[in-house]
Amino acid sequence: MKKITCFILFSISILLIAQIAWAGERYQIKQTDYDKCKKLLDDPTPFFTCNENWKKWIPAEVYDKLIYEPEKMKKLWAQIVGFKAPDVVGKIATEIKPGKYTLADKEKYGFDKLMPEFYYNKFNQPGVNGPNHAGNFTEFEVVPTRQYYLSMPAAEATKNNQGKTRLDDKGYIQDETYISGYPFPRPSGPQKGWQILYNFDKNYNEMDSVIFNPRAAGVNSNFKIDHQSSGYYALVKTSGRVLPPAPWFDARAKKMKEQSILVYEALAPRDEFGNAYSLTKYTDADKANNGMVYYNMIRRIRKISASDSQDQLIGSDACYDDDSGFSQGITRSSFPFEVKILEEREYLVPALTLDGSPWFDSKEKFLYKNIKFERRPVYVLELKELDSNYIYSKRILYIDKETFSLFLTMNYDQKGRLYRTYSIFQAFLPKMGLLTWFQDMQLDFIDTHSTIDDSMGYPAPFLNRRDLSVRRLMKGK
Repeated sequence: MKKITCFILFSISILLIAQIAWAGERYQIKQTDYDKCKKLLDDPTPFFTCNENWKKWIPAEVYDKLIYEPEKMKKLWAQIVGFKAPDVVGKIATEIKPGKYTLADKEKYGFDKLMPEFYYNKFNQPGVNGPNHAGNFTEFEVVPTRQYYLSMPAAEATKNNQGKTRLDDKGYIQDETYISGYPFPRPSGPQKGWQILYNFDKNYNEMDSVIFNPRAAGVNSNFKIDHQSSGYYALVKTSGRVLPPAPWFDARAKKMKEQSILVYEALAPRDEFGNAYSLTKYTDADKANNGMVYYNMIRRIRKISASDSQDQLIGSDACYDDDSGFSQGITRSSFPFEVKILEEREYLVPALTLDGSPWFDSKEKFLYKNIKFERRPVYVLELKELDSNYIYSKRILYIDKETFSLFLTMNYDQKGRLYRTYSIFQAFLPKMGLLTWFQDMQLDFIDTHSTIDDSMGYPAPFLNRRDLSVRRLMKGK
């Protein structure tokens, strides 16, 4: 027995040493650093040019481990998914070529055929032919379609584990069959919709361990700011990892079948300071998400039930299940849904920014400026809720076919009305092969309110259990 105990302790120590060796020193990028590079509003500064795609802010010994040769990543990812995006688009509204367009061009060209209806409606003056929401645009540039790709570790894990993951007859993943990487890089067959959804659910749009410094502004129907906030947000993939420690974060993650853990702490406004939120997702389809909220004023932690996850997030136009566009648990146990593919076609959608220059102009009713669009191959999924007690009757998800990233969610209430939308604007860092969060808009169509958010996330391989623990929730004073 002593030998077994010693062996376990030795194994854990080796794992910790490996993690420390990989992670390097702890470092923190502060809100003030973000503000110096780019403010949330009225600032056209190219964020990722400012910090050289994190190179200026991340220790060199960590940064050097996160970059790879783009041409090798391009080649490998194309082999894995079976195509390059530029080769499969360009067949709809062919008169729309790369170049700059304004409102004067809207009726001249087939934007109504090429754009999702959401973006076609946003291509307008604020408050004209639509609700008084933030984020309309009156001009943009169409750029040639690019080939996007994932990091070398994510691609290699996908290739090595291709064909191993299985779904049961209801579409739920058999968690013991999944190791790491995208489980279904070439979705096909009668369960194709579920495969696409799980590709998003297991995505590598961020690093295995990442920290965000989110900033947000609430905008009412008079185009006035009624709420501003900032916070700290840490996310760790605890299974399916492709960077050390991999594929599991630790023995506990494997035993408990954890998929990921996130922790959010409110920093502003003052009356929300110290409030915190934690969410643990599981790989087991019979195990619901485990969420907890800490209320700093009364120093109490409350567990979030499956029903509570429908509550509105303070200072936003989204509920807990809307986080990142879609974070509802994919479980049999609570609020199950059906998955259906509505469309599989090209659309003209916001391009991933390479420099981080798009910005919101608060002086012109929060017009979205410096934006680029590109033709992309897209899956459109419908998630139809089977429990009428759930807040939504259905969700419509727009997912990129090449990267499996989600860029738009349309949520409908139980009366069939469009209730909330969540549009995500991502950035692409070519040397890392990384799609990362840049900005988003959360729009409420029932109460006519908007939330503008930016959450540029940086890799944080040093994160450990202490950073993700319940004690972390109680850090605020």
